[in-house]
Amino acid sequence: MRRRWERRMEKEFRFHRDAQIADYVREGLSREEAELRARREFGSLDLAKDECRDERPLEWFDHFLHDVRYAGRSLRKSPGFAAAAIVTLALGIGANTAIFSVVHAALLKPLPYTQPDRISSVEVVVPERRAQLPSLPVTVQAYLEWSKAKTPFTAMSALRPWECNLTGDGEPEHFGGARVSANFFSFPGVPIARGRGFSSDEDRPGNENVVVISDRLWRGRYGSDPALIGKKISINGESHVVAGIAPPSLLVPTGTLLHPLLPFADRIDIWKPLAPTIRELKNESWDHGVLVRLRPGASLEQGRRQLQSILNAFVHAQQPGIKTELIVQFVPIRDIYSGKIRLRLLLVFAASALLLLTACANIASLFLARLASRATEFSTRIALGAGRVRILSHTLTETMWLAILGGALGAAIAAQGVRLLTAYGPRDLRLLGEPNRT
Repeated sequence: MRRRWERRMEKEFRFHRDAQIADYVREGLSREEAELRARREFGSLDLAKDECRDERPLEWFDHFLHDVRYAGRSLRKSPGFAAAAIVTLALGIGANTAIFSVVHAALLKPLPYTQPDRISSVEVVVPERRAQLPSLPVTVQAYLEWSKAKTPFTAMSALRPWECNLTGDGEPEHFGGARVSANFFSFPGVPIARGRGFSSDEDRPGNENVVVISDRLWRGRYGSDPALIGKKISINGESHVVAGIAPPSLLVPTGTLLHPLLPFADRIDIWKPLAPTIRELKNESWDHGVLVRLRPGASLEQGRRQLQSILNAFVHAQQPGIKTELIVQFVPIRDIYSGKIRLRLLLVFAASALLLLTACANIASLFLARLASRATEFSTRIALGAGRVRILSHTLTETMWLAILGGALGAAIAAQGVRLLTAYGPRDLRLLGEPNRT
């Protein structure tokens, strides 16, 4: 069909030129002079056909395909330039994308809690021992006193490390666990995936043999068995009822993130009610982490002073001779997960930005050198009738080829870089970078 259109267009052009020649002959010019004048006025037949082709619908698409093929051939003739440009682009894009993904996960992405900006961890400072111990966790007695008082906090939850040896239903395994207050699973605002959390009655000695297990443990050891809810499993030689399955998006502090003196396991898979015994209530053990959620419109400083007053009143009542005044301080939940690595991440991100600027400068230098080396080619094409727009289109298409190939390779480098950073980076990054985090 295209050839038919070409023949028809050529026939029409020749008809108009012959008609013009006939008009000049009637005006008194010789046949040779009339043909020469008509050809001069009409110009090149091939050029006129090209101009008409440019006006056809979708002709731009034909030009684009031609430019793509031409750019591909041109890059194949210069493999050194193409490889250098693609690798430079890939390294700049891949490194920056990987680093920014980690920075976003650790510093920018909202934590999977309801209103996380209102959640803080509570620490206690003993002024006389601040040089040796910058801060201490909280005692269970202090937590109970705070939870009974009317404070500017809508919720308060406690947790402490607990090691678990799971037997029965397979090979014995060791898992990291935590003893938590009854409201622990309602505190972050993330609903239980299956079953339920703990009730206030189960947060008492004698009723605490009930557990919530992680989604990973449920799927890995029990094959996602929905009938596990309500069944008994053996932990540390005691029978415990499985009350529920935690959601995979549940984010809890592990290791020493909550406090350097609270050694949680690197991964927590089992939770049990706190249920402090009489013996634990008599001992003064600074081994509990406490999380508080500030009431909307309330002042964090007001809450700090109130908790501090309650704590000191309780301590002085228990030990009248003590003269020190304990200080309560808060750590925002975001700082718990990323406070230790924020500066390092920002420095690495700045270095990656510098790498990107260097890559851009190198790419610009490569393209300038290539354009200079093709000056003769461009001059020849212009002399043969190629328009400047067509030459610009060819150059931009070649750049598009390099951008697509470099971007694709950069995306692969970024994906692998994120895996390496989260696998071998600090625990903070591994925790925040897990794919099931929302």
